[in-house]
Amino acid sequence: WDAPVYPYIPNWARSHHDSLLTFRHLVEMTANLDWDESYDLPMSKTTEAYYGHDLEGLMRFLHTLEAPGQRLNYQSCNQIFLAFLFRKLTGFSITEGLEKYLWKPMGAEAPILWSLDHEKGLEKAFCCLSARARDYLRLGRICLHEGAWKSFRFLHSVSYQNALKLPKVIGEDGFTQNDYYAMGWWITDVEFQGKKYKAHYMRGILGQYLVMIPEAHLVVLRMGHHRDQKKIGQHRADVFEYIRMAFELSYKKIKP
Repeated sequence: WDAPVYPYIPNWARSHHDSLLTFRHLVEMTANLDWDESYDLPMSKTTEAYYGHDLEGLMRFLHTLEAPGQRLNYQSCNQIFLAFLFRKLTGFSITEGLEKYLWKPMGAEAPILWSLDHEKGLEKAFCCLSARARDYLRLGRICLHEGAWKSFRFLHSVSYQNALKLPKVIGEDGFTQNDYYAMGWWITDVEFQGKKYKAHYMRGILGQYLVMIPEAHLVVLRMGHHRDQKKIGQHRADVFEYIRMAFELSYKKIKP
């Protein structure tokens, strides 16, 4: 995780800060690149990534604004970098890798669909992965059991646990320590009937959530088109409502 990325991107590093950028900075969202993470402005780089046709070209013009690893700054371009680097290092795309090493071995019902910037191009790795609910739940069960599915282990449990460790950096408010984002995971505490549980989850921009609560043996999936505009800390308020509903349904199921 701590290897620098510049050797894999020809002519990319132009500054000392660029040469310090590692795989860990990208996956932990601490790269701090010159990228405006706006979903509303028609001329933002995020908009261009959604609707443009050359993600690799867009990525090559990015550079670090400060020393990476100092503060959290959620930027979609980090996943673009990782998708490009994955293809560079393995020789196949993240879709091919996901299908070969996860999707097919876990017995998925249907193929995944991942939007590309152009035909045979680069995946929009920051978004736009489509799959059936039952297959997302299969993925959730693997995550619930720290990388295991039935008798098959996709990932060492220690590696999975390490991915949930919060990097000790300043959060996006610029003042308090990050307590909500790890290596691709949103992290929070939830409460049900006076007991607190640790939860980690994936989220999409339109209110899609895949939540794992290991202590409660609970996976929560919500596939939707809208999300709550209200936030509780760095989390959308509606995710806590879906978790509450899942707890209540589970509680009713196991109680006489």
